[in-house]
Amino acid sequence: MKRFTICLASILMLHAPAAWAGTVLVKADLNAVATPAPVETPPAKPEKPKTAAEKKAEAKKAALQAAKEAAKAAKEAKEAKALAKKGKKPPIPLDDPRALELAKDDFLVFAKTFLLKCERLGLDTQGRTNVTQEGGQFVAVHKEILMDTIHVEVKRPEEGSDMTPFVGHLIYDLAIHQGSGATKEAALSGANETKTQTMREIFRYDKKKKAWIE
Repeated sequence: MKRFTICLASILMLHAPAAWAGTVLVKADLNAVATPAPVETPPAKPEKPKTAAEKKAEAKKAALQAAKEAAKAAKEAKEAKALAKKGKKPPIPLDDPRALELAKDDFLVFAKTFLLKCERLGLDTQGRTNVTQEGGQFVAVHKEILMDTIHVEVKRPEEGSDMTPFVGHLIYDLAIHQGSGATKEAALSGANETKTQTMREIFRYDKKKKAWIE
């Protein structure tokens, strides 16, 4: 920015040239910034020592808080023991700072159990091959869940819900074995063609039921 100055004496001499004869002209700098005076910071007041009554009140408050936390931990341990006795797992502690990590571990256990059940009860799994007739050919299909490909993701829902604190995504690969032949027996005993398909299933954790549901 161009520095702008005004010669104050020159302006005055236009009105009274005789009075200013022989006077040294001084330029006034309108852009000059005044330096602010330093602000003195008052010394910090010494901390007032706590009275015996205040110390006693703080100790009492801390003891009550510790007793409250101990009672809560004892209650949770008792509930977990009762559930273990019934063959059930304890619910996810939602107020725990590690709740999301604990939910992921819990969901992984659920996911493996869920897929093993699907493998055992599925209508077209290995040992329960599904045979259909397509045109003049018989097609035999059975599916195999590749358990070593299981991967889980657990997140909090975008729109918070008191009843659904977590959403779990179960990802795994499914091997589809297919054989064909002129007869049902030929399809079952014939060479299989195998293709792999990645599956993704979504579950949510129900706070009331304390369980993962579809």
